[in-house]
Amino acid sequence: MSRTRPPLDLPTGTYVADLPGGRWWWSAGTNAVHGGERRWTALSADRVRDLYGPAGWQHLLAAVRSCALHGEPFAVQVPVLTDPGPAAHPAAPEAAAAAPRAVVVTGAADPERPGTPLRRVRGHVVDVSAATDGWIGQRVQEQLEVALASRTLIDQAKGALMLAYGVDAEEAFGLLKWYSMHSQVKLAVLAQRLVDLVSRTSVLPAGAHGRVDDLLDRALAAGEGGRDGGAAGGPGEDLVVEGPRPCDAGRLLTVRGEVDLLTARRFAAAVGTAEAQAAPPERVVVDLTGVDYLGSAAVSVLTAADRRCRRAGTPLTVVLDRDCDVRDATGLGALDVRAGVPG
Repeated sequence: MSRTRPPLDLPTGTYVADLPGGRWWWSAGTNAVHGGERRWTALSADRVRDLYGPAGWQHLLAAVRSCALHGEPFAVQVPVLTDPGPAAHPAAPEAAAAAPRAVVVTGAADPERPGTPLRRVRGHVVDVSAATDGWIGQRVQEQLEVALASRTLIDQAKGALMLAYGVDAEEAFGLLKWYSMHSQVKLAVLAQRLVDLVSRTSVLPAGAHGRVDDLLDRALAAGEGGRDGGAAGGPGEDLVVEGPRPCDAGRLLTVRGEVDLLTARRFAAAVGTAEAQAAPPERVVVDLTGVDYLGSAAVSVLTAADRRCRRAGTPLTVVLDRDCDVRDATGLGALDVRAGVPG
């Protein structure tokens, strides 16, 4: 048989399985691997089955039988579920309460003498629990490092929003979360893209909300580029919403001021109210002629509303002044945009 040595840094031992006799002999090392004294021990097949459990025992037994029949070596992993009893380690009753572990059992055929049928299988038993615990610990550490890195990026993105909109950390985080959910982009991914773009672009003077909206829009696209996005919008103004109220075409919502990331949630709520009040075949009309700045977040709200309105049979119409600063004009391409309120 192969005499390949198991890893030296893992607890290991040897065994001999006598299939016709239904007996297993464990070396001192194998017995210690299973929580017993360091001495050779003879076990019945029933004892081994109790130790590994029905599923583990059947898995191991099938491998041992195949090895004895065909002479091919094997390696299987089985869980150590219960204490094998006092016959294995009478001096260690506390081992029964030990946490479940796993061992790898290797084996090769062991003919008693040339020309005789294969009766016995012998091999090694290796305790891989320590290695598994180490791997799990490493993975946990890696996940923790990733989480900490994501938290740092999110904090940096929050800082950019705080500077641009003059809000506190909690509100900045709320803006970032809302835009992440509304755009269906993971928060950490959006923060990473925004931070990358901000670090490569000359921003941010106080009140530069237009520039940040532009960066967020570009961050959603591909996360590449980093070229200057053009002049930023002016200082933010409070959003004024009137309606929705009945009009000849259906339900009219009038909006004045600036619709940026800071005010996009109020804008989205107002549009949602107009949608709820409209009944087919009424139109939902959003009058933005009094809006000076329409950020990418607002355009995203309108495109999402347009899809819902189409399904509901209440088409959306957007009324927009050509002098309005629209940060994502291409996003309006699929919408019904007019210069005046339809009669």
